[in-house]
Amino acid sequence: MALTAEGTRLTAEHRRAQARVSVALVRDVLGLWRLLDPYRLDATRPTWAQRVLDLIGRHRSKSERLALDYFTEFRRAELGPDLGGQRVPPVTEILENPWRDAAEVSLLVTGPSTVKRLSAAGLDPSDAAERAGPGVAAAALRHAAGGGRGALDQAINADRLALGYQRVTGPKPCAFCAMLASRGPIYSSSTSGSTTMRGGKPDDYHDGCGCTAEPVYDVATDLPASSQRFADLWESVVVENGLSGKEARNAFRRAHEAQLRAT
Repeated sequence: MALTAEGTRLTAEHRRAQARVSVALVRDVLGLWRLLDPYRLDATRPTWAQRVLDLIGRHRSKSERLALDYFTEFRRAELGPDLGGQRVPPVTEILENPWRDAAEVSLLVTGPSTVKRLSAAGLDPSDAAERAGPGVAAAALRHAAGGGRGALDQAINADRLALGYQRVTGPKPCAFCAMLASRGPIYSSSTSGSTTMRGGKPDDYHDGCGCTAEPVYDVATDLPASSQRFADLWESVVVENGLSGKEARNAFRRAHEAQLRAT
């Protein structure tokens, strides 16, 4: 949790703003899904894929701008006007990164390839397309949200005063995201490497993930309230029972899902 009340407010508003971009993106992707004819996949795929990639690019730009505005305001709130007003090296344009190739692969795997696979298994192509649509939207969401996540990641690593970041989940995250959030700050290059890392690997965001990140400027920074609940659950379910590895992850997942059902 941010050190200041203003920082906490900014983080919550940033997550909500990114969620609104994601909702709009999913709506628009599903609107374009009709351009892919399940009976003429190879013929309609190029136009469909191009339209969706262009759409992802526009939403990436919105996500990136939101993240950079949030970073500027959060930094000032946490560090005060003197330190927080100091210039941070500019973030390179995220939209120039080779995200389109990765996004196109995701779209083809979750879209046409899935429709073909389900049709080959005996499902009517129109039913196969209906079943595949949500997976396409979830994949598109991850690539669109990557604009904001990448911009924030670069900004944190360019900031000599930032120690790293911590994961901020939505109200009902999956067990995987809850587990990562429960672990607290992920320290960046100034303390452990050249990018935001945990154990030598970047933190993961899966298809459909609604998590954001909060910069960390002090080792005394507390966990966000939701992350503290996940940490307490991990302690009671995993640590107190001496579990590890897959057994620990499965036990945490079952307990987390039980809590979600109870709310």
